[in-house]
Amino acid sequence: MHKLLLFILALLMGAGTCNRQKEMKFQWTPQETGLNASARGVYAVDKQTVWLVNSKGAYARTIDGGSTWENGLIAGVDTLDFRDVFAIDGQTALAMSAGNGASSRIYQTTDGGKSWNLQLQNEHPKAFFDAFAFWDNQNGILISDPIGDKPHLLLTADGGKTWSPIPPKRLPDIKKEEYGFAASGTCITVVGNSNVWLATGGMSARVFHSADRGQTWKVYPTPMTSGVSSKGIFSVDFADAQNGVIVGGDYQKADLAEKNVAFTKDGGKTWQLAEKADSVGYQSCVQFVGQNTYIATGSNSSNYSIDGGRTWQRLSSEGCHAIALSPDKTRAWLVGGKGRVFKLKMEN
Repeated sequence: MHKLLLFILALLMGAGTCNRQKEMKFQWTPQETGLNASARGVYAVDKQTVWLVNSKGAYARTIDGGSTWENGLIAGVDTLDFRDVFAIDGQTALAMSAGNGASSRIYQTTDGGKSWNLQLQNEHPKAFFDAFAFWDNQNGILISDPIGDKPHLLLTADGGKTWSPIPPKRLPDIKKEEYGFAASGTCITVVGNSNVWLATGGMSARVFHSADRGQTWKVYPTPMTSGVSSKGIFSVDFADAQNGVIVGGDYQKADLAEKNVAFTKDGGKTWQLAEKADSVGYQSCVQFVGQNTYIATGSNSSNYSIDGGRTWQRLSSEGCHAIALSPDKTRAWLVGGKGRVFKLKMEN
């Protein structure tokens, strides 16, 4: 009996060691891209290939992990404000601009940025592209500001060459003065082959979920701050179909840490505010790193959680707008104002 008890105790101690969260280690390195305008769109194809776009119609690309960057204008237009980018490799990428009416567009390059072709130009005066996300290299979804009392969502099944709006009758109602934020390209996220979540702000901060690529939707309230145009959820990301985090706040009061981080364990049906986020002000982007860990950034700081979003710690006083992770979750690139770009190496 004594030997049996010792054996059981050893098993329990071993299980506790395996389940214990390890502290993350971060290595923060500035990058020089040759651009000096604010960037809110960034995408990492792998540890070597990263694309970013900025507010002055430009892109930058690295294919050597950030040691060197190439840059240039997208379609020769420096008046467009690009907010999101998706790439297949070092040659092929899609860039999305945000703006009223025809200023919302999508361009594609297939030659590493040397030339760009217009794939989509918004024709509705009330539409304003916010972000897009892709399940794979062919199938993606685009969110725009609402038209009337419905969200405005478009789908592509050919890698962004053509886009089709989801019929309004398939979409839930949206409240007055409720919309997505074009702050980081992450007010929409996808998981697996068919799940998509989008997050809103303004007069209401809610999460919309579809398990069938936008054909049917459910909408869930959140405890996040809202009620004025500068408040709400700015970013959403999920570790899997059940566990996710939303971040936001009030971008006009970036230091205010009040109802601006929440997490879910049931696919977004219910949300709980973070228990320890006193140092986390406004955050415009959150990304799942792996092993229950998330990183987030906003204009005044960058932060991380190792317990699924329940509690948060300061990563850096450097604040950025958007984050892109390499698929293996060991590298991240953060982009922000005045052309600032940082490479983040992560270990645990």
